[in-house]
Amino acid sequence: MADLETIKKLFSLLNSSEKKIVYVIIFMTFLLGFIEVLGILSIMPFMTFLMDSSSIIKNKYLIKVYSFLGYTDTKDFLFFLGTITLTLFVFSTLFKGFTTYFIYRFSYMREYSISKRLVEGFLSQPYIFFVERNSSELVKTVLSEVAEVVAKGIMPMIELFGQLIISTILIILLILINPKIAFYVTVTVVSAYTLMYLSIKNIIAKSGEGRFYSNTQRYKVLTETFIGIKEVKIFGLEKYLSAKFEFFSKSMANYLSLTMILKQVPRYVMEISAFGGLLLIILFSLKENKNVDELIPTLAVYAFAGYRIMPSLQSIFNNVSNLKYINKALDSLLANYTQVQNTISTKRDDNLTYELSKSISLKNISFQYTEKSKYILDNLNLEIKANSTIALIGKTGSGKTTLVDIIIGLLNPKSGKLYFDNKSINEINISNIQNFFSYVPQDIILTDNTIKSNIAFGLEKNEIDMKRLHEVAKMSDIYEFIVTETSNGFDTLVGDRGVKLSGGQKQRIGLARALYRRPKLLILDEATSALDNITENKIMNLINGLKGSMTIIIIAHRLSTIKKCDMIYVLEKGKIVGKGNYQDLSKNNKYFKALENNN
Repeated sequence: MADLETIKKLFSLLNSSEKKIVYVIIFMTFLLGFIEVLGILSIMPFMTFLMDSSSIIKNKYLIKVYSFLGYTDTKDFLFFLGTITLTLFVFSTLFKGFTTYFIYRFSYMREYSISKRLVEGFLSQPYIFFVERNSSELVKTVLSEVAEVVAKGIMPMIELFGQLIISTILIILLILINPKIAFYVTVTVVSAYTLMYLSIKNIIAKSGEGRFYSNTQRYKVLTETFIGIKEVKIFGLEKYLSAKFEFFSKSMANYLSLTMILKQVPRYVMEISAFGGLLLIILFSLKENKNVDELIPTLAVYAFAGYRIMPSLQSIFNNVSNLKYINKALDSLLANYTQVQNTISTKRDDNLTYELSKSISLKNISFQYTEKSKYILDNLNLEIKANSTIALIGKTGSGKTTLVDIIIGLLNPKSGKLYFDNKSINEINISNIQNFFSYVPQDIILTDNTIKSNIAFGLEKNEIDMKRLHEVAKMSDIYEFIVTETSNGFDTLVGDRGVKLSGGQKQRIGLARALYRRPKLLILDEATSALDNITENKIMNLINGLKGSMTIIIIAHRLSTIKKCDMIYVLEKGKIVGKGNYQDLSKNNKYFKALENNN
């Protein structure tokens, strides 16, 4: 039952057209089984006639074929039978090769299609989905577990259907030739495989769970190592992390090798059994006083059938074992797959034009990440006038970033309403106006690409407006650096995560990226807090120069950067505890004064 449940789970990963292809493959396998039978059946008359040419007269079917085709020479007829046998053998082998190719191609294309659907599904998830998940787990699911489920789940499932059909047809053939011997041989072989499977299935299942856990830890160690490589080097953690990765990699290799060994044991046992089966046929025949010479055609059929059926039976065992082994990875993949497939992705209208002309209003906004966690924002009310520059300040954990995430639609409030120009915003239309938002974080993420591609992030080279590119580079005070101090100007590669640039240069490119799309709302989330004072002042002068042309929200740690803001909001434990310009708050607000003293 467990394996049938696994097959149901695997089928749920396929769409309707992919399921139809599975049925086509099963039908092809059914045809292959009949072709195999014809090939085996053709051996008996050929071998019989080869041993005794006079047997043609004794066999009423052969004599009819002989006479119908007009043969007069038994040697010519023997050549004809041999040609038929060879043709059927070659055709069945070629058809089997084609079917195998079709199975492999279908299976590995599912690695592509399932991964594609997963990535699309992940990207359609709300922001909070990524807050709650480990990024290495998502990467591992797409790049590793899908491949594992395809190789040891979908492909074995299809092969299992095919091999069951072929084995059943071949067993029926053997029963028709000699029911008694076929019965004993079939019962012996099937019982042996069943007992071996029952004895190792739990070990295989635990091995699959161990591989899944070890693989998860491998990805986690590598992701955390490379993201924090600077700290790794400073603290000398190379050996520690290498040893940690080595432990989980070795553990995974041990689980894989154990499973492979367990799956191969029956093969050697059954090779002995197959040889013993031929001896049993001879012994039974001798006991019944039959001529051994008369057994040669039957032995030839059994030998050839064994040549065909033994790989099928071994394949059935391996495939059933794989379905047991893959359960943990399949359950994890299916949980992710089901979750993202049930998400309706909101499409943006790229042709929409939008002007923020009045204000952004938040009324009675409350937010908590889980039902049991404390409120990050508590019944908060706020109004931001269009084209004004405002600042959000407060202690760490006061709710500044969460508030901005709600404004730009990354998080949905548990209660309360968000308005743009007095129009209520919901999940459907927020995605459209997000086209007109830009965001500059503290840590700018640059791709290992050119300066040009990093500024016009997300656009193909032929889509980049070079005139606009130059404009925003000048607005961000990065233009002179690009054209005079880099090797290839805007086509200069910045390295992985911008490793070839200074902090100030990366921040300017981040600002240029934000400005490239002509935003109506610009958010700076502690965008200058990691910079030195001189560089920070230059960046803030650039931002202050944008005042009045767009709505700007600044989350600040250093109060010196927000002196020119039109309005400053002080947050404390998810509530606004002060608002006004810098001078008023500095004189009258105790929370603001406390922040000043800590700066």
